[in-house]
Amino acid sequence: MSADVVLEDIKRHISAAERTDYIMPVWLPFLPLILVIIGIIAALASYGESYEAGVMASLGTAIGISIIGIIVNFYVIYKWIKRRNEHFRRTHALWSSVVSALEAAGIDEPEVIGIKDALNEAKYDEQEKSAGLWTILTIVPFVIYYVYHFLNKDFVKHERREMRILNNLRDLLRKRGGYVEVPVEPTIKDRSTFLYFILSIITAGIFQLYWVYTLTKDPNEHFRMHRMFEERLLDSLRRVITG
Repeated sequence: MSADVVLEDIKRHISAAERTDYIMPVWLPFLPLILVIIGIIAALASYGESYEAGVMASLGTAIGISIIGIIVNFYVIYKWIKRRNEHFRRTHALWSSVVSALEAAGIDEPEVIGIKDALNEAKYDEQEKSAGLWTILTIVPFVIYYVYHFLNKDFVKHERREMRILNNLRDLLRKRGGYVEVPVEPTIKDRSTFLYFILSIITAGIFQLYWVYTLTKDPNEHFRMHRMFEERLLDSLRRVITG
């Protein structure tokens, strides 16, 4: 396969980020709680009518809000896992195409081996997790905390491997007059599942709100970081490979 063909593959994988790297609004996971609060307020307001009407209105409001809240909550969990899977799948394809482009251009440097090693680790370790199955399993007590756990830890390991890839790619491109921007600070913090679980318990769930916020925000920042360096990656590779 020629370098030009592989460069087109890289372009296609970069363009796919609009579909795979879903940046979730940080307020969305809190919508079920917001709906419950609104429902309680609406239910209390309904008591201005007769007692019987107030009770029926309260019950109807509570049931309706609960159903909507459950649906939204399941949707958020599903999207968390789905975007993990899709981002990992896309980046595996992206870095595979980068390696293929370098090899097609006859570039045989130690940095290419480093990129391939990190990519092979990623393909082995970053296996797809069924978004539908794990979303359903969260109805089992405490399973949601395992979902929280792997969503953080998988992204932490993923980003560390990508930093190895980017550092190798930066060094390789520098040798040949190219450039790729490597982030200085990680976007995904390695958060202690045990500590966050204990804090959630002793605060009666209040700290869990922050935990949920991080599970939304951290991948969002990772995706934005990707968009930053991917914008320049293709041009730099094209200059180095095709001259």
